[in-house]
Amino acid sequence: MKFLNENEGKNFFCYNNRKKSKDYIEKSILLSLNKDVEIVYLKGRNIESKYNKEFISEALYGLKQYSKFPHLMKIRNG
Repeated sequence: MKFLNENEGKNFFCYNNRKKSKDYIEKSILLSLNKDVEIVYLKGRNIESKYNKEFISEALYGLKQYSKFPHLMKIRNG
């Protein structure tokens, strides 16, 4: 809950190292995102982010309806 309160209003763009999409995402999508969108990169099961990796992992793996990447996660109202 502390993480949610501290990061209220933040947006996270999450993508992984899947060969077919990684290059496209890095060359096209990341360049067009607003500067306030936080980037989370998954290299296999390793999360590369300046944010709490345990929380990011729990949030990503808790998405039952969305099993493929990329994802946009928003923290709103905790």
